[in-house]
Amino acid sequence: MFRRYFHLAIIVFLLAPSLFYSQTSDVDYAKDNHLRYDDYEYASNIKTVMLHRDLGDPTSTNDQLSDPIISLGTNEKLLLSFDDLNGGGRDYYYTFIHCDAHWQPSDMNIYDVIKGYTEDRITNYSSSSSTYQNYTHYSLTFPNSAIRLMISGNYIIKVYADSDPDQVVLTRRFMVIDRRVNIRAVVDKPSTTSERDSKQAIDFSIINKGYPIVDAYQELTVVIMQNGRWDNAISNLKPLFVKDNEFDYSYQDGNLFNGANEFRWFDTRTLKSNTERTLRLEKVNDTFQVYLTKDPNLSSQRYSTVDDINGKFYIHTQDLPTPNPDVECDYSMVHFNFPYDTPIDTGNFYIFGALTDWTVRKEAMLTYDFNAQAYKGSLYLKQGYYNYWIVFVGDKSIVADETFIEGNHWDTENDYTILVYHHPISSRYDQLIGFKKINTIKIY
Repeated sequence: MFRRYFHLAIIVFLLAPSLFYSQTSDVDYAKDNHLRYDDYEYASNIKTVMLHRDLGDPTSTNDQLSDPIISLGTNEKLLLSFDDLNGGGRDYYYTFIHCDAHWQPSDMNIYDVIKGYTEDRITNYSSSSSTYQNYTHYSLTFPNSAIRLMISGNYIIKVYADSDPDQVVLTRRFMVIDRRVNIRAVVDKPSTTSERDSKQAIDFSIINKGYPIVDAYQELTVVIMQNGRWDNAISNLKPLFVKDNEFDYSYQDGNLFNGANEFRWFDTRTLKSNTERTLRLEKVNDTFQVYLTKDPNLSSQRYSTVDDINGKFYIHTQDLPTPNPDVECDYSMVHFNFPYDTPIDTGNFYIFGALTDWTVRKEAMLTYDFNAQAYKGSLYLKQGYYNYWIVFVGDKSIVADETFIEGNHWDTENDYTILVYHHPISSRYDQLIGFKKINTIKIY
């Protein structure tokens, strides 16, 4: 069993264009079971995959919106859940792959990473109840009595069918931290005049007291993430100054992110009546059809404050008095409508956010309707509250441009996460030793 797992890890095809980048232009690469060290579903029947902290109440919005990171050697746990639209019961197994700071498999022996079994079966599942879409909901809390994680760093949880590691159905990234350093950080306007109205600068210092770091330039890898995204993460920054026990990373331009705009949203927590952004609600052949109001082009509009959840989503229903969202939320086909006078022949528009794993997906591409003079598309989604953007990807690009339609503003509210990895000369892996999360509202 271990030999199969280890062999698969060795022969994996790394298709991402950079160490952190997860976007692909044809996007539907999966569905062919080539393992990706990324958030991905490899089978079309697997839906609504979520991985977050288990804070004790899986129906809580705070639980669902929390980050997939836990502290080493504590009782903190993560909760993985997903739906199988094929229904019934199938044997799904899981294992873990330890990765370096760049999401490539580390050189660690699996028995040095995991204590207990190297794989185990997901035993917690239940069938949907009173929904038009039948599905089976699976959930897994870990670390658990069967498998414990022994070292810090980046991890992939891989779920596969019928105890066959080649039948991968999903992968998800998460992190285990062994906190050894502190991070002091602020979000500020860029120093260059041309970018002051559109970008946000992340200035920070690593404070090290008593933890041995011999050469910060060679041993440390730092990653800055915006809103939990890996697709536009900044990595491999080196300290500008080292003074005593402080490593300073206050760059002029190496730490800049587009401010972009607040996220668009829609609400399908009820399928009994229209919500604020629902134009029309129908049920056709036992499938709910949700037609959203038209999406405006925001690129030339002034910034306006909107409460959002920074591109994420959470699952819930308001159609029952005391619902169990895991099995009592139905699915609907959500239809998007983005008016545009003429089609663009140099690229495509996509729905983008956590609902597409922050990747450009073929099924999320909008196509032009000449009669309506609009780009349209549809996604099959579980009841809940969703954030999204409309992004543009040029024909010769794999980069999602969130500013083309959404606009770009320095005062947009965003979350930023700073991760510090340490690889001592004597070590065989990247240890995650620092974590800091900040929000722009607390600065401005």
